[in-house]
Amino acid sequence: MVVRVYLLKWCLDKIWVFGLVGFWKWKRVKFMDIGYERGVSIMEEKCTYDDKNKECNCILHCEKDSWNSLEKDELNKKIELFWKTLRDTLYSSCQNINEICVVEGIIFSKWEEALNFNYPIDINEENGNFTCKILFASERTYYFKNCAFLEKLDLKELDLEKDLTFDNCTFNQEITFYKSCNSSLIFINDCDFYSNNIDLSNRIFKSNLYFKNCKNIKKLDLYNSTIQGSASFRGSNLNEVNFEKTEFNNVAVFNDTIFQNNVDFKYTSFDDRVYFQDVTIQGELNLSSTIFKDEVNFLGIKNNEVGKKLGVKNIANRETARIIKHSFEKLDNIIEANKFYALEMQKREEELSKTKENWLDWIVFKFHKISSNHSQDWLLTLLWMLNITMLFGTFSNISPCQKDIGLFIVVSLMIIVGLYTLLKTHRKKFLFAVFIFIYCLSSINLDDMARLISLTGKESLTFITLIYKSIIAYLIYQFIISIRQNTRRK
Repeated sequence: MVVRVYLLKWCLDKIWVFGLVGFWKWKRVKFMDIGYERGVSIMEEKCTYDDKNKECNCILHCEKDSWNSLEKDELNKKIELFWKTLRDTLYSSCQNINEICVVEGIIFSKWEEALNFNYPIDINEENGNFTCKILFASERTYYFKNCAFLEKLDLKELDLEKDLTFDNCTFNQEITFYKSCNSSLIFINDCDFYSNNIDLSNRIFKSNLYFKNCKNIKKLDLYNSTIQGSASFRGSNLNEVNFEKTEFNNVAVFNDTIFQNNVDFKYTSFDDRVYFQDVTIQGELNLSSTIFKDEVNFLGIKNNEVGKKLGVKNIANRETARIIKHSFEKLDNIIEANKFYALEMQKREEELSKTKENWLDWIVFKFHKISSNHSQDWLLTLLWMLNITMLFGTFSNISPCQKDIGLFIVVSLMIIVGLYTLLKTHRKKFLFAVFIFIYCLSSINLDDMARLISLTGKESLTFITLIYKSIIAYLIYQFIISIRQNTRRK
């Protein structure tokens, strides 16, 4: 519903009209049609600010960068005039507490002085009703639009009970909220924080807290806070966050949020659903000590590279990968669950590499990673099968001595595996090139390879052949599992 309020503005020019009983003082009435969605626009006398004219030099909308260079007495007079003007316009424009006070385009300086003007004045009895002027009334809804806050915005002493909205505002310094927030909604939309902090630590938000499409937040601190309503950080860009001991009692939404550094939900409790859809993690994600009591959705979670899924460098520990994997399994999204199963195995491999006691387990995990990427890459397994078979068949034809065959195969595999591990990209292309190279130099054809790969051959079984058959059997098993991992239904 659009509420249109006609504000009567008296001009400074005076018209004197002679009457029968004396002199009467009149002011020309200026009508301004200011319409906003569910709101009332706050204007100031002699102010020309509107949707078409953003350049205004009134005390509320003028640039205030030069104020700091003023003499102390002159600066204090300007600050006093600013807050008195704002208080008067709030009173004159928003007398109905059910209306939304739209504070638009105002440039705030010395916010701490607001508390000196946040008390009732001019209490008058009119027709049995008391009226008073106050800067910020707790029972009123405030909507700050296109405003600029040049210094620290401290709201700790303002316990507002209704909605508080900041839309397309800029904050040049830190913003701090009150200890116990009774507002039905705190909505911060499309705001730029110019690499400043937002201190929400040790707070109790009795209703909703929304950050949407906010950018340049240096640090969002929610340490030991409780959000009883729903919370949303959709589309915001967060450099650093602190969610330690934070309690989310309702739905929490992090969709399209960008975390530029490590994210640790340490001892964080989510009592309701949580959405991490299309979240970008540029550092490490740690969920090892996070409590999820309901459904979690990690669909589309990725790292900072375009189109890339989370890699092992983005997962802090094995428990984090297991939690994400389990969330996909609960949604019957087996393909995504398998990808995080592979990450879980890689983190397990890292754990084993740090302890010398389990070196045999580490070898098994390493072999599992190299041969099939933990049962995720069937093509990788197939290429290893072809290369090992080609090496075995080639050296079997060259030398009848089993010791020579074993030595040649071991040395060749060590060279191939060494080069393979050194490569960070195009590893499968490398294996394919090795296969083509050996195939061109060897007399082994595809039929011979098929015979060697077959596990039911009737040729005599030597120790070297036994080792070869065992490796091929393992690779065939991994080949089948890798295909099944990406096609099976639960």
